[in-house]
Amino acid sequence: MSGLGLLILFFAVGVLLLVAEIFIPSYGILCVSGTGFLIAGILKTFEYGGRGVGVTSILACAVFLPVFAYVAVKYWRRTPIGRRIAPPNPILTAED
Repeated sequence: MSGLGLLILFFAVGVLLLVAEIFIPSYGILCVSGTGFLIAGILKTFEYGGRGVGVTSILACAVFLPVFAYVAVKYWRRTPIGRRIAPPNPILTAED
């Protein structure tokens, strides 16, 4: 596999594992694996594209990961597993 193909594969698998973490309860294993693939992709970017492209990939991941974390936390309760683990809060009345 060429350097560019391997680079794309690392980033694609990393993002796929992070997205799967939202829907599959793996206790963080998928998140750690996805982050590992993203780090491998960043290292491969430095090797394949040079310093400028490597720094750009670090900045892209620095933007992507917090946005992903925000979206994952925000929509966790809407997933089937999230509804089972964290049921909605009861509506309190004045009598309560």
